[in-house]
Amino acid sequence: MVSYGVFDRTLRASVYDSDSETWGEVISAAAFSDCFKPGVLVGNELYWLIHHRGGGGFLRFDVDRRSLAVIRISEDIPVPDGAHVQALRAQDGGLGLAVVSKRRIQLCGRTAVSGDVVGGVLQKTVELEQLLSLRPSTNVHEASVVGYDEDTNTIFLWTSTGVFMIQL
Repeated sequence: MVSYGVFDRTLRASVYDSDSETWGEVISAAAFSDCFKPGVLVGNELYWLIHHRGGGGFLRFDVDRRSLAVIRISEDIPVPDGAHVQALRAQDGGLGLAVVSKRRIQLCGRTAVSGDVVGGVLQKTVELEQLLSLRPSTNVHEASVVGYDEDTNTIFLWTSTGVFMIQL
């Protein structure tokens, strides 16, 4: 189990070892916000969505190295204002991103982390009104991510009509 939190503008994490019933050393990284969604395990790394001074990104915890890093989302990945971003496990087993904006999901895969920036390739766009029975709405933020199941690669979206689950 990994526990994390923000204290004095620093993200801190620690790993609990159930065999020895002890917490490991506290690991920290400078950041300016808390993690907003449950983490996603990709290989031996956990990713949590965060907001920081430079915009949006992820907190990456490397399980093997026991290290934390703040990873920014590249400007090559379009994330409009008000969009919801979800880390996910891509088909190739690597890190993927779902960007939900208004009535659309854009899926990015083939991601690569270079330094402290993650970039990727837009692989698919799903128009939600063609897939779901959404009522017309004047609300700008019409859909938001409320959950993700990495085992079934299913995303859960809240809309003005209700909650929908979509297997990606």
